[in-house]
Amino acid sequence: MLYLGLDTLYEDEPHHQILFADDYRKNVTEIQNERTVSQDMSVYVRNSSVTDPLVAPAGHSNLYVLVPTINTRHEVDWPGMQAAYRDKVLDRIEAQTGMSDLRGRIVEERMITPQNWREDGSIFMGATFNLKHTLNQLLYLRPHNRYSRFRNLYLTGGGTHPGSGLPTIYESVRI
Repeated sequence: MLYLGLDTLYEDEPHHQILFADDYRKNVTEIQNERTVSQDMSVYVRNSSVTDPLVAPAGHSNLYVLVPTINTRHEVDWPGMQAAYRDKVLDRIEAQTGMSDLRGRIVEERMITPQNWREDGSIFMGATFNLKHTLNQLLYLRPHNRYSRFRNLYLTGGGTHPGSGLPTIYESVRI
């Protein structure tokens, strides 16, 4: 994940966009096999400042960049590779969007890898969206909130019904 504070607003870019890997099937297979950090990655970019001017100072904006990748089940040298991987992600955004000058517009930045999620966030295997995004772990098929074997035990979080992402995690807690 990249959180980017920018000194400009990309008004012509949408709030949400997905830049698919050139070989999407290979990208998904690499993620599901959990051993290779895909070099041909898919990238989600949220440009929320175009719809909510209050998320950044006037004339500035922020981007949230999410790159689906493997968890930490099989060790990856994230500290050794994260700078180069960040550059590949920014290359893809600059080449496939109207943000061709993105690097020069970054004034604040935070990068979070699966290793950071595991070590700093105490998230099991650094898997913020659960262990795998397979069909048997989507939407209704995720483990339900009330644990069936105990009447007073409830499960919450990104790995339970209704799913991942903060709004649904909060809904999971409410349920």
